[in-house]
Amino acid sequence: MNMPTPRSTRRILSHGIATLLVVSAVAHTAYGQAISITGASTQTQNFNGLGTTTVAWTDNGTIAGWHAEVNSPVVADGNLLVSDGTSTAFSLMNLGTTAAADRALGSKVTTAFSNVAYGILFQNNSGGTLTIGNIAYTGETWRTNSTAVAEQWFVSYKTANASFTALEPGASNAGGNLGTYTALTGLNYTSTVTAPLAGALDGNAAANRTVKNIANAGISLAAGEFFMLRWVDSNLGGTDGAIGIDDFSISFLAPPKNLVF
Repeated sequence: MNMPTPRSTRRILSHGIATLLVVSAVAHTAYGQAISITGASTQTQNFNGLGTTTVAWTDNGTIAGWHAEVNSPVVADGNLLVSDGTSTAFSLMNLGTTAAADRALGSKVTTAFSNVAYGILFQNNSGGTLTIGNIAYTGETWRTNSTAVAEQWFVSYKTANASFTALEPGASNAGGNLGTYTALTGLNYTSTVTAPLAGALDGNAAANRTVKNIANAGISLAAGEFFMLRWVDSNLGGTDGAIGIDDFSISFLAPPKNLVF
């Protein structure tokens, strides 16, 4: 249920878990609050390193380069809550079948825990221009809304010359606040299952998950530039369901060299 705009509050929590491994074709390191990209590479994250216990969320700590922001003056639970979809709590979520190694990063919003955003921040430290090619992830639905409305991830991006971490999730709304970000509508996820109402689902089942992909994003990053990819879980009417992000990948491409004949 939507309410008047609350004050946006960043929740930085003190307890984290071990940084997860992000696979790359070349070496990279966490650079400040961003993942440093030093050349052409593909970065991936399957979130399986989250484990199966509830922990407090820490920006750039729970998962290297990943940030979260909740648009709410009061956040009752700032944890990354483990859930198999049966939980009715409103929280950042670590979603998956009970005790299973396969995990997804997700959320469940409400009026008091409105509009949640996740983002992954990169910096181009290759010394030259890089182009972003393929971006892919799987959207998963682990719990349905209490009304027959589809849950959604709204995906967008932002580039800047200086580091930034503001995710701008926006006030309690159903549209996924754009703010200073640029939409990547081809990556938006919309759940295909809305029943049973307010019911738990297996987000790993084919009917409850969708692979989203852009074959060539074509976004150019100058040397030193920062790039944030962002997902917004917006506050819908009724009691929102729980959705997750899984199997994320992004490719950074070096421009082709001129051929000399």
